[in-house]
Amino acid sequence: MKKARSNRYMSDLETSKISLQSKFDQTSKISKSVFISNFPGDFTNRDLWKVCNDYGTVVDVFIPNKKSKAGKHFAFVRFIK
Repeated sequence: MKKARSNRYMSDLETSKISLQSKFDQTSKISKSVFISNFPGDFTNRDLWKVCNDYGTVVDVFIPNKKSKAGKHFAFVRFIK
């Protein structure tokens, strides 16, 4: 009986792993992330969104609170294809 439970658990685990992988594949097919640096320190997510939206449809902008090792601001902008 324990073996049946174990096999079922592994099957569920494999199914969820495949499901997560397919979601990742779908996301990577529809979007591209771009690294941006050396922009003014007072830029907000909205400012960067407006500038980048001229180059494609922006779906996400992330500006970390910290600076790069070179002391510059940086961000990641995700575009939909």
